[in-house]
This record gives sequence, C-alpha cells and structure tokens, in this order.
Amino acid sequence: MRKILFVLLLALFSTNAASARFTVTVPAEWKGRKILFKATEIRSMVEAESLADLVTRTDTLTIQSETFTLEPVFPNAACYRFLTCETPRGYNEIMGTFYAVPADELTIALSDERCSVAGTPLMEQVSEIQNVVKDAERCYMRALETEDTETAKKIAAHLFAYLKEYVAAHPGRPGASYAIMEFTGAEDAVEYGAKLTGDALASMIYPLVQSKIADAEKRLAKRKKQQEQETAAALAPDFALPDLQGNRVALGDFRGKWVVLDFWGSWCGWCIKGFPELKEAYAKYGGRLEIVGIDCNDRPEAWKKAVERYELPWVQLYNSKSDGVKELYGIQSFPTKVIIDPEGRIRKIHSGHVPEFFRDLERLMQNQ
Repeated sequence: MRKILFVLLLALFSTNAASARFTVTVPAEWKGRKILFKATEIRSMVEAESLADLVTRTDTLTIQSETFTLEPVFPNAACYRFLTCETPRGYNEIMGTFYAVPADELTIALSDERCSVAGTPLMEQVSEIQNVVKDAERCYMRALETEDTETAKKIAAHLFAYLKEYVAAHPGRPGASYAIMEFTGAEDAVEYGAKLTGDALASMIYPLVQSKIADAEKRLAKRKKQQEQETAAALAPDFALPDLQGNRVALGDFRGKWVVLDFWGSWCGWCIKGFPELKEAYAKYGGRLEIVGIDCNDRPEAWKKAVERYELPWVQLYNSKSDGVKELYGIQSFPTKVIIDPEGRIRKIHSGHVPEFFRDLERLMQNQ
C-alpha cells in the first residue's frame, strides 16, 4: 500500500504544466460580498499528522462582478474551498469544494445553494455527487429541526444508498473515489473502496481515499477490540496516569468499586453536555461508584481549566500521546464511557452521549 501511494504522489504532485485559470460566476446580488478562498495541498492532507502540518493558504475575496478568475495557488494538486467570511454562527461554512492541478481550466458556478464545476471529468463527476449530497443534507437538517427523526433517517439511508450505487455502477470513474470520501461508515469505506478500478485509482484524490480507508480499518480494529473486551467481560487493562496534582493514579487503586472510565476532552461538546447527568449518577451511587475522567487530546492547561470550569468532582487524569491508554481501550470517538465491575472486568462500553449508558449502569449495579 505504501509503495502504491508513493508512486501516486510522484505522479500527481510533480506537474510542470503552465498555470491555467478558474473562472467563477456568482449571483449579481453578491457584489460587495466577502468570501474566503482556501487552498490546501493534497499531499499535505495525506501526510499531515496534525492541522499544523497542513500546507494551506486562505485569501479574502471581495466580489466586484458576476464573473471573475482565480489562479491556482500551489504548483501541484490541491483542494480548493469557498467559505463564508462572516456568519451569525461564528464559524466559516463551506460553500463549495473542488480539486485541481495547475493545468486544469475550470468554470465554477457558485451560489448559496450549490457549487457546480466543469472542465475536467473528475470535477464534473464530483460536482454531480456534491450537489446530491448538499440537497440531502438540507432536507436532513430541516427534518431534524422539526424533530422528524424518521424522515431524517430515511433521507440519510437514501443518500448512502445513492453513493453505494454510484460506486458499484461506476467503479472506474474518478468521481467514484470522491463518493468513497462521503461515506461515514467505516465498513462501507473499506468495502466499497476495494471496488475502485481504472481512473478512480489514478485520480488526484485517490491518496485521500487511501487515507480514509486506512483510518476506517483502524476504527474497525478498535471496534472489534472493544467488542471482544465487552463480550468476554475481560479484565480492564491496568494503567497509571497523573492526576491534577501530578500524582500517578492506577486503575487498580479502585478495585472493589464500580468504576466508569470517562474518556473526554475540553474540545468535545458532547462530553461537556453529559456532565450534569454524570454528576447525578456520581451522587446517586455514593461510595459504590468511582468515576475516572481521562482527558485526551488536550494541552494540560486546557484540561485543568475545564475541570475547574465544569466543577467535576471525580478523579481526573491526564492521558498524553505517549501514555497510550486510548489504544488500550480501542477509543475511537468521544465521549466513550467504560463500565468496570468491582472485580475489574469490563461490563459495557458506550461511545457517544447516549441515554443507554445510564440505564446500563443502573442495571448492572442493581444486579450485583
């Protein structure tokens, strides 16, 4: 796999072709409006270990006319995005995405509803898929806003069925590579990624697909590990991490009590949303239950400030990258809560902020 990726990178990121232009058309009423134009090297997207490693540039554009041109930013394959400059929500929303090398001549029709791109087979196919996805997302959000969860589920199921059918029907099209990138399920990414052939494998975005598939394989391996730990009621892997005072605290210190390992981070909105209910459970079960918060992906300062801000009364430990406790437990999303019985065995693992966790905790503690 590494050899294939290396050959693809040499072929895709070493172009000496003369720069072309991207011709953009926008609605007349956009005159005077500001938008962002962001370019990121695809190679850096494949190789980056953190956001700081991305090779990217963002420019602010003030719309002067309905049609204008943009030059390629990098001398190799890049991902380009148009984003909103200012929004009431306080963050930049993606209005359109396209992929190009400097030799590509593209025409782009951009509006608030969609972004249509023509000029290369890749982008014509990607544009078609993107607009189907955007339409589905708008309908999905409207359904959620009216609390019509059944309709939302049907819309999501229809969208993923469309993506699967596209790949199955056109495995050799470069657009099929992009369809894989729109999958959210790890199983689907691995299964349908294996179906790609021909031009899909030679596409400039295929290295991104390879990264997605590799990540999906890791997620599946972690999920399998958790399922095996849970099904066999395996002994919870022991560890020792520093607490707020710098003292090393081991999981074995709590043997004889029920323990909940709460993998969280100050950056995780759903982790924080679950704190009030977690505090209620902690108070309800008194001395029978110990909650051990394990902070992940935070700097120590941010972790300590969050513990103080949210007034978390239970044991708090800090997991650095080198500690590897996430890997011991196969953590792939946040929050993840691991219920461990007084004998030190894993009884249940819950990913995400879900009410089932509290029901399972009560059931397990009542039965023992």
